[in-house]
Amino acid sequence: MVYKTSELFLFIFILLILASCQKEETEFRPLPLPQNAQFLDTYLIKQGWLQTDLKDNKEVYLSESIGLWMQYLLLIDDKQRFEEQVEILRAHFITENSLISWRYADGKASQTNALIDDFRIMVALNNASEMWNKKQYKKLATAIGKSIVAFQLKRDTFIDFYDEVTSNNSLTLSYLDPAAISFLQQEKILTADQATVNMNLLKEIPMQGGWYAQRFYPLEQRFEFNQEINLIDQYYIAYHRTLVNLPIDEMIIFTKQMLAQHGKLYGRMMADTKQFTVNYESPAVYALAYMAMERAGEQKLARQLLRNMEQLKVKDKESKYYGGFIDLSTRRTHFFDNVLPLIAEAGTNNAKY
Repeated sequence: MVYKTSELFLFIFILLILASCQKEETEFRPLPLPQNAQFLDTYLIKQGWLQTDLKDNKEVYLSESIGLWMQYLLLIDDKQRFEEQVEILRAHFITENSLISWRYADGKASQTNALIDDFRIMVALNNASEMWNKKQYKKLATAIGKSIVAFQLKRDTFIDFYDEVTSNNSLTLSYLDPAAISFLQQEKILTADQATVNMNLLKEIPMQGGWYAQRFYPLEQRFEFNQEINLIDQYYIAYHRTLVNLPIDEMIIFTKQMLAQHGKLYGRMMADTKQFTVNYESPAVYALAYMAMERAGEQKLARQLLRNMEQLKVKDKESKYYGGFIDLSTRRTHFFDNVLPLIAEAGTNNAKY
């Protein structure tokens, strides 16, 4: 068959268009992020590395940030960015004991881990394995879980961290994540009795003056209360309790009282007087409080907390920091204070995340 020159040109042009469309379909296209996530992507994420802040710790990278970012990426179904974090985790954060270094700085990883971060990353990897059919994620989650159980149990109770040099005999009670305990039991890494010990601990955390105990010493079977209260810890305990349908009545009453009296929450206060010891609000506190109250069925209270949180965001569309949680006068910000609001906004209906 003989083609005219014009017909041949048209045929080639159509082939090029089709090839271009096919290429576009297979190219990596990150999912569009909301404005506050774009702030993180622009200022605190460099080639997948999650900076702690914009100042003294901008070259310090935490497993806490990785775990929380993974949680958020699961909620928005972002496979590519999740895989990016897994690669960084494997290359730089996994220790010789298959635990996760809590901190990477100056080109090296700490040999100490943090239970809550290992738990969070382990659960995120397992959920990603189920969600995206990635068996290697489940394999990594299982390896981390086996190491946690091997190195971080005292009298069948979890402890905060493992370090070959420094001994540790206590558990920060806000670290008790029921999703992690459930995963370890389901995979038969943790025995049913061991799982029961830790779940009972979450159920039976005592309160004093309206506050949850801060720490537990397994060898002494002793609880410890703090004189100065960190609301991050208190709301984490409350949130973890709501995941297994445990009551958080005292924290609901406290939250309502503080908002009625002050219209806001600050991050720290004295246990006995309930006087705030700092004068700044934390987006992370509002995010955790919202998550706990929303799951407890306190929808009106949850919405008020969400409104308070949103007021801390940069609203000026002309600002280069638009959408971020940052103090414009000092450039003070933190990855933690930006990612927890993202998780809260994305929704808490799926408790396993």
